[in-house]
Amino acid sequence: MKFTVRYTLQAEEDLLRLYDFLLEQDLPAAANALRALTKSVEMLEMFPFSCRKAQCAEENPLLRELIIPFGNSGYVALFEIEDAQTVTILAVRHQRKAITFDTQMSFNRLNRANFASQSMLFPPGSEQIVGKPQSRFHARSG
Repeated sequence: MKFTVRYTLQAEEDLLRLYDFLLEQDLPAAANALRALTKSVEMLEMFPFSCRKAQCAEENPLLRELIIPFGNSGYVALFEIEDAQTVTILAVRHQRKAITFDTQMSFNRLNRANFASQSMLFPPGSEQIVGKPQSRFHARSG
């Protein structure tokens, strides 16, 4: 069974910021990062419980961290397993940044009413795009 992966507005903004930064620095790296993120989200659709519990998960053991390997470091996505069918990505950070996902942030500022959509950041095949994708979002559900 596949889980539906949703993103909060904050998580989509995080991903766009990280992708835009790479686009300005190194176009091939941006395409590789896109593939790494897509592959990790595909794994999350199938096996969300295989990810480590978030450091801020004392109050909610269903808060998890997805490690997204990329280059010498990678990214960390904070997500919540909502129910038997839904996973919500709350925020994404670069691993080299101080990772402090605040529990208060995840439940107040990133509340469930703050969803962009059930979406994937980039449409299929966008790794072939040179420059910024025109349409960045499309539905992704299992």
